[in-house]
Amino acid sequence: MVISHSIYDLMIFLALVFNILFIIFNYRKYNLKFKDVILLLLLENIFIALGGKFFTFLDEFPKYGFNEILSLWFTSYGNMIGAFIGIIVYSLIFKKDMTALLTLGGLPLPMVYAIGKIGCFTAGCCYGIDYAGFGKVIYTSSNQAPLNVSLFPIQLVEALVFSGIFFYFYHKCEKKRKTNSLNLNDIFYLLIAISISKFGLDYLRSGSENVFLSYNQKISIALFIVSILVLGYSHIKVKTKDIIKNKS
Repeated sequence: MVISHSIYDLMIFLALVFNILFIIFNYRKYNLKFKDVILLLLLENIFIALGGKFFTFLDEFPKYGFNEILSLWFTSYGNMIGAFIGIIVYSLIFKKDMTALLTLGGLPLPMVYAIGKIGCFTAGCCYGIDYAGFGKVIYTSSNQAPLNVSLFPIQLVEALVFSGIFFYFYHKCEKKRKTNSLNLNDIFYLLIAISISKFGLDYLRSGSENVFLSYNQKISIALFIVSILVLGYSHIKVKTKDIIKNKS
């Protein structure tokens, strides 16, 4: 396929709209008030912006100074992780149910990422490795991707994979919510799915050919390890409670 026009700004806008609408249409399911939603969205979007720029700063360090962070571009992976951090910060500051907030605010993020990747696809940013097979993409107009070169459509593949992650965990968490069995473990399983997917897909992104581990893959490893440690701690905690309960 040949790409000659970009709808990047439109898709980023639609991604943010999807996130807002998802939270607004679902917040009552988690026994939250509308004022909680407004404050959550405000803080989440602040951290989306800060996360995107801070992760770009880390990736480019020491090319740019700390005082230049706000002038840097956004990193989509940083945007997504920043959103999760924003939700956790909101929960801690206002002492709200973290499970409900992370589920409500975290579930739509893979789809937000997927929609944004469609924008990246049309703009040519985050483009794929050289590829001449089925589904190859050729850019005739782009400020990011090389022109008139056959590339792997990594952005579309990421969009499909992350859409699948969203639908799977949305269905899973909805079933658990209806049976009052929702727990934080599901969110960390979501993070594991995100980290594994991002780690593997980054091998198909341009620039991965000459490095052992890309910046995104290092983030994915850290995210995976943190999630595994939290799940392990949670599992041990439950087992310990069961042992104490059985002894008593």
